[in-house]
Amino acid sequence: MLAQMQRPVEWLLVGREDDPRSVLSRQLAEEVHALMPEQIRLSMLWTSGQETDQHSPLARGPAWALLNHRRRPSGFRFLGLPTGYQFGVLLNAMLDVSRQRLLVEPQTYFWCRSVRRRMNLCLMVTPTCPHSPRMATLVQRLAFANASKLTATAVDATAFADWAEACHVQEVPWLKVAYAGSDAPALAVTGTVGERELVSRLKRWQEETEEAGLVLTEQGHSCG
Repeated sequence: MLAQMQRPVEWLLVGREDDPRSVLSRQLAEEVHALMPEQIRLSMLWTSGQETDQHSPLARGPAWALLNHRRRPSGFRFLGLPTGYQFGVLLNAMLDVSRQRLLVEPQTYFWCRSVRRRMNLCLMVTPTCPHSPRMATLVQRLAFANASKLTATAVDATAFADWAEACHVQEVPWLKVAYAGSDAPALAVTGTVGERELVSRLKRWQEETEEAGLVLTEQGHSCG
């Protein structure tokens, strides 16, 4: 699988010195890096609990961000220790970015490129859920199509149980889509849906939200 890589990619790993998941993530990242050190680059930012905003998910670490060969964000992040099915999601994302593959339908790509305001796609998953990888890969590919405006974050709900509880997550995969810096109602999608269905829901939510004047621009002013 890794032999199919064409361009280098870089994993930026942010973790905490006193966090067991961060330590295990570092070991995992180093092992993957050792397989193809010229193609798989690794950068690590290590913090202590005192240095981290306690309201940030990084207060519990770890966080992975995938960068392309130019060290630019690919739009995909993962919070937690990537075990079980989620490890495969990371490998597939790395391969997509390395090969610069846009594996979405043309109409999906055009919608992604049409997004003008920053949008966050936060997906709750678990390592043992066999349905989560499909949704994680889908949102990753949406973000990859327009990384400057779309950010996809897969979150291990077992590592961030209080976050999942605050979002009233009853089952995974569970997706929340929201505009960055906006109090506009978010879109929630429970379970696995196909690419066309997800994009259709995103379009309807986007149109309803923008028509209501609830979206903030990059400068923080209402579009209404």
